[in-house]
Amino acid sequence: NLVGALSAGVDVGIYFFSQATTVEEAEEEAEYVLSVLDGYYLQYPIFFDWEPGTDSDDRTNPIYSSPIINEFAVRFCDVISEAGYKTGIYFNNYQGYLQYDLTLFSEKTLWLAEYGTHYPSYYYQIDMWQYSCTGNVDGISEPVDINIYFKK
Repeated sequence: NLVGALSAGVDVGIYFFSQATTVEEAEEEAEYVLSVLDGYYLQYPIFFDWEPGTDSDDRTNPIYSSPIINEFAVRFCDVISEAGYKTGIYFNNYQGYLQYDLTLFSEKTLWLAEYGTHYPSYYYQIDMWQYSCTGNVDGISEPVDINIYFKK
């Protein structure tokens, strides 16, 4: 998708759905992302997206400690930043208010996922808003997420 989007003149960034359960795994995930990118230039950041599992036996379910999740995100972003890419944090309201210490990410792009509203209800400033997961794009058979990026 990256090569196709770039060849079509679409500005791109990526997000990585982390399943890290240790800081070392978060670092390994960041290194994996860099190996897949293989030096491609991105116009948007690389986002860290950590979420608890949806099944009772998901490996991330025991991880609910905010300090640990922050450590994962910091390490992932540090590795990506050291390679010269912009980074960001993808989160929902619950995570933004109760799990992430967003002061640790003041230099990062903040991307809020909040569906079903006409404007984001999140109290603090965000840079990007995912407001729907039911968009349509020609050539893609499944529903897609729809986002607004507030920065130039």
